[in-house]
Amino acid sequence: MDFETDQPRSVGPKNPALPADLAEWHGAVRLTRFALDAVGAAEVPEPWFKASPEHRSFGLRGLLTTMAYALARGIYGSDELEERLREQPDLRYLCANNFPDSLTLRQFRRRHWTLLRDTLARLLAIGAGSVATDRWFDAEAEADLRLEQAAAADSLALDC
Repeated sequence: MDFETDQPRSVGPKNPALPADLAEWHGAVRLTRFALDAVGAAEVPEPWFKASPEHRSFGLRGLLTTMAYALARGIYGSDELEERLREQPDLRYLCANNFPDSLTLRQFRRRHWTLLRDTLARLLAIGAGSVATDRWFDAEAEADLRLEQAAAADSLALDC
């Protein structure tokens, strides 16, 4: 916050300095609710997702919720998310103890980039506050930035 003008401090032309982990503002329980609300508003093209024929299927809504939530928490790399899914209660809850591997997470992000971007933008807008969003926050730009960080974190993975 810029205390001279009482306006959020900007890191770009329209975005405030959001924490990398939105749970710092809202807590994990509330952010989980925001993620469920954001995914509830999404039009999901199919019920299941499979990274490859030899991989098992996962519910697309569950993966979408888990990925959007993780990006809102500042967890960008698929390998890191795979590890945290087993350790963090909030992530275990979102994936319903059905743990996708890092390949599945990467493939989901690559194949459903637009759906994930739109859902993450909705989640970030909810987290930034609906009244303020019109004036100072560009949720789509923030979602793009977080997805680019995720792609960079996974850039050394050689799976297709």
